[in-house]
Amino acid sequence: MELNSKLSIWQNYQVSIFLCHFTIKVTITKNTQTNTILVLQKIKVAEKRLLLAVSAALFVDN
Repeated sequence: MELNSKLSIWQNYQVSIFLCHFTIKVTITKNTQTNTILVLQKIKVAEKRLLLAVSAALFVDN
């Protein structure tokens, strides 16, 4: 995989994480504390999966 596509993957990952955190902030202002905790846990799991996928894409050369 060439460097440009790896950079593109990494930038998309960073944008996704930014959007996740933005969603968290909106959710916190709209929901009760219990719902917020559940959302935060789901986001953490989603972030880990996303990071694993990005890592795999970055380190596997096609």
